[in-house]
Amino acid sequence: RTTKCVLLGLFGSCKASSDQYVMVFDSASAVSDGTAPDIHPIYIKGGDNFFIELPVRGMEFDSGVYVAFSSTNSTLTKSTSDCWFTGVTV
Repeated sequence: RTTKCVLLGLFGSCKASSDQYVMVFDSASAVSDGTAPDIHPIYIKGGDNFFIELPVRGMEFDSGVYVAFSSTNSTLTKSTSDCWFTGVTV
């Protein structure tokens, strides 16, 4: 999402055989490799589905929300994995 919002939940699937990390950024546009995420990376085992439910009021993002799969857990290293996301925002 490219405007201020509240993220209530996020779910998706990772089709990669290797383990990945879901990273969430407060950004209205794509984030460059090497950028640290705004919340702790979420570990996803290769081939698994995932669901992230945020607290009752959600998590506010001032600029927008950008979500990506990363092959590393400290900074974004965009993965070429087959993956999808669905985010619930207000």
